[in-house]
Amino acid sequence: MKAVRGRAARLSLALLLFWAGYSIYYTITRRAVEEGAGGGSYFLGVLMSGAEEAPLAASIVLGYLADRTGYRIPLALGLLEAGIVASMAFSPIEAYPLLAGAASLVYALSYSALMGLVLGESGGSGFRYSVIAAFGSLGWALGGFAGGAVYSRLGTLGLAVAAALMALSYTVALSASPSRGGAAPGVRDTVAALRGVASIFASLSTGWAALGFFFGAASIRLSEALESPVAYGLVLTTLPALLGFLARPAAGRLVDRVGAVAVLALTNSAYSILALAFGISTSPVLLALAWSLPLYPFRDAAAAVAVSSRLERRLQATAAGLLSASESVGGAATLAIALLIDGRFGEMMLASIALMLASTLLLALDSPRAPHRGPCPPRRQAPGL
Repeated sequence: MKAVRGRAARLSLALLLFWAGYSIYYTITRRAVEEGAGGGSYFLGVLMSGAEEAPLAASIVLGYLADRTGYRIPLALGLLEAGIVASMAFSPIEAYPLLAGAASLVYALSYSALMGLVLGESGGSGFRYSVIAAFGSLGWALGGFAGGAVYSRLGTLGLAVAAALMALSYTVALSASPSRGGAAPGVRDTVAALRGVASIFASLSTGWAALGFFFGAASIRLSEALESPVAYGLVLTTLPALLGFLARPAAGRLVDRVGAVAVLALTNSAYSILALAFGISTSPVLLALAWSLPLYPFRDAAAAVAVSSRLERRLQATAAGLLSASESVGGAATLAIALLIDGRFGEMMLASIALMLASTLLLALDSPRAPHRGPCPPRRQAPGL
């Protein structure tokens, strides 16, 4: 992996810090839910996943606002997201979905601004995007190890540590942000540009609904299989993230070589196989191996390039917002469908498989004539990418 320098290096550090903090948050909240919710832990786990995704519906509008006004204020507001996460350290488990939803609403603005900077630096290249995003995977790995250890010592008070890292991340991103905005095109032109990614958006949203079921329920099944909190943290986040860190450059090159849409279809099929494996096996070793497969870097790079490369450089926070909004729509669908089924683990895995199939079918609607910006040359601030 080539070295990153200048603005790209600061953005890499910001991603590392944010995802280390979020990984600690994720590990602690899921462990606390499994231990504190009793028989309702599967439902509360899925509810948490949906609550974290649903508020992102505002991401397209908020991302566009960041493109219009500049990124500094949205990034500064990320400190509020960190404050809400810190408040969860002193809150009952039953309040977690509400607080997670509130933090996610701020994330819709602040993280869209951060990712707008990252996508702008990437210039539509899957490889350049993956090099920067790899540090987010590394942060997720470090946070997973730390999350299990911190929870063993501090319990839910460890969420204050997660909040501190998230706040530091936004502070670093501020140093990489230009001071002025307002370069984005008008609303009408932006809406016209977004039409070119409508089928991709529909597919991504359906895929996120599938992942809401898979991640929400499978993470609890994994917690049941692994008794040690430290082992759970390592398998839940650290091992797959380290493998993801190593896989990021390959994911970016694959996207650049065979196309983002093709890679999205491949990852949908792979996640369906994982859901099937979790549905039929209770072996701790098999579940740990299945969970650790580094599929997410391939899906993430494909989704980012599929959207970013079809929008102007001036609309990269909007592109990031669209990616987040697809999570929101998927999260809302997860919540709605979860209320219609009886909450059994097998049904949740079947729902995940069915939704992944629907996501793949929606990719067939993508038009090869859709506007495509193509990779842009790297900015001068990021040589070596």
